[in-house]
Amino acid sequence: MAIEFTCPHCGAKKSVSEQFAGQTGPCAECNQIITIPGGQPQARKAGGGGMSTCAIVVVACLVLFIPCAGIMTALLLPAVQMSREAARRMGGSNNLKQLALAMHNYHDAYKSLPASSVLDQDGQPMHSWRVALLPFLERQDLYNAYHFDEPWDSPANQALANRMPAIFKCPSSPDPANVTNYMLVVGPETPFEEGQWRRFRDITDGTANTIMFVEVKGTNVNWLEPTDIPFSEAALWPNAVGGKNATGVGSYHPGGMNVAFMDGSVRFIADTIDPKIWKALLTHAGGEPVGGF
Repeated sequence: MAIEFTCPHCGAKKSVSEQFAGQTGPCAECNQIITIPGGQPQARKAGGGGMSTCAIVVVACLVLFIPCAGIMTALLLPAVQMSREAARRMGGSNNLKQLALAMHNYHDAYKSLPASSVLDQDGQPMHSWRVALLPFLERQDLYNAYHFDEPWDSPANQALANRMPAIFKCPSSPDPANVTNYMLVVGPETPFEEGQWRRFRDITDGTANTIMFVEVKGTNVNWLEPTDIPFSEAALWPNAVGGKNATGVGSYHPGGMNVAFMDGSVRFIADTIDPKIWKALLTHAGGEPVGGF
């Protein structure tokens, strides 16, 4: 198509191809500089190599958007990570709540709490409380498959070693799938003294002031293994920087860990807790004041 226009200097009428739209040059009649009407040249046909106004706008938007998107991602990433960790911590809290409820149901059925471990005739730990709770965690199938007449690490029972219910694992844990993150605190001053089958009425410090389960990390303890945390080691937890020490007590949650109490409640305990209060919460009949924590 041709563009018809008039020279604003000499009044001469001209006709040029549309490909020259928007270009500047001298008038053939008066030699004055003129601009061919049409603004931006239209998109050329295939093979012409031109770029439309729309394409230029799109490119400009992309040039501006890409660095802005990077900045927004950098700003939002910490918030997303915090949100995910909060969800994982809530999932871990729910695990402990269900384990505590299973303990209460066990107590209702047998009129006592389970022992931390069942001992063999030589006094060696043979079975864990985790196996004893399976019927109360809707895992009767695993309970029925377990051989109670054999130790936990016998070939028959090891067939279950990699079938750990997800409830025994913290959602934030990078530990192997068959390693538990929840343990009892055991020892003479705790509700779970070896060989003892205590009742809730024996918790004279109050069930709301006595810890049932703690979180552990990096212990590499298989869920079937009758191993828990001794009181003497668990009591050291708050003295370590950031709640980290060699005993395994602690969590993969920043700032503290989820703890289940004997009344079935679950609380997040900061690793800045007063060591004396922490130690008092681990005993069941010490009579120590705990105050706020």
